[in-house]
Amino acid sequence: MAERIVVFGASGRTGGCLVQQALETGLHVRAVARDVSRMRLAPHECMEPWTADVMQLQDVEDAVEGADAVLSVIGRRPGSPPNLMQGAADCLIEAMKRRKVLRLVMMLGA
Repeated sequence: MAERIVVFGASGRTGGCLVQQALETGLHVRAVARDVSRMRLAPHECMEPWTADVMQLQDVEDAVEGADAVLSVIGRRPGSPPNLMQGAADCLIEAMKRRKVLRLVMMLGA
């Protein structure tokens, strides 16, 4: 069975590339975005588009359920909360603890 990963920030340029590469290697991907209609990805049998607010613990917990690993490439946009990166990291880590997901990769940009 292929590994299941969750990609937060899937509607962005980096997130879209990451999801596409993961699908090409045979992974099952839950592609998470605040607004899945912004995703520029073609439908794929191994991709599950998922709507979540990375600042809401329950949303993040639901998104990471059953994952083998979580990857986050979220970034700030105009209008994003000033504490987005810290708040997202806090939610991701807490949700992963609760759902017993042990692997996290985060990419941050300034």
